[in-house]
Amino acid sequence: STDSLHSIDFKNIDNWVQKEESFICKITSNIELDQAKLTEITNWKEHNVYTEVEDNGQYFITLRWVITQKLKNGTSQYKARLVARGFEEEEATYRTDSPTCSFTNLRLLISVIVSKRWKIHSLDIKCAFLQGKEIDRDIYVKPPREFDNGHIWKLNRTVYGLKDASRAWYLRVKEELIQLGAQISHYDEALFLWYENSELVGVMSTHVDDFFWSGDSKFEMKVIQNLKQKFKINQEESMTFK
Repeated sequence: STDSLHSIDFKNIDNWVQKEESFICKITSNIELDQAKLTEITNWKEHNVYTEVEDNGQYFITLRWVITQKLKNGTSQYKARLVARGFEEEEATYRTDSPTCSFTNLRLLISVIVSKRWKIHSLDIKCAFLQGKEIDRDIYVKPPREFDNGHIWKLNRTVYGLKDASRAWYLRVKEELIQLGAQISHYDEALFLWYENSELVGVMSTHVDDFFWSGDSKFEMKVIQNLKQKFKINQEESMTFK
């Protein structure tokens, strides 16, 4: 019954500690998961991904959380990504293809870098799709339960889950690199080249949010440093990386 008394045998300390640790671990995991979700929402706000609007019966698509755990510096961390159910969007005609550098061209690129005696580098872009080009159609989404206040969100940018999200990201990258003086290879739309006085001074290949680049010191100063100001960088490596 609800009035019955219960007790814990503290003599069986191993059993008690195990239960206590399990309880604390569960509470900690929930806190870490909530923090991961809040971080994702903060990213949406920082990149002006949506505008909150009144719900006047607009057709909307729903969102879902995709939760992953990654090891970072030897500790497990939650990563929460808010993804649109793109299959719910009404059918429309728009391009969804997004170029990525082929392995063959990547190997050729490395050969050129070796011949130039340059160092190789990589850049991993943080929240890449949230930094893509602004969307050119009206899409409304239902906020996740944790952040639902009765309004809906009108998207300003494509997000993970939409069919053209990767293309919108590529077009933003292409636009920014051309402004920084890049020429697109005739053989690969994800391969960008920089020349100075007809001499090759820098190269970059893209594979979604992973950039592979190399060049002389002037190229690094003029192009890469400016690129870091345009996009949020998650991680960068040099010489040895996957």
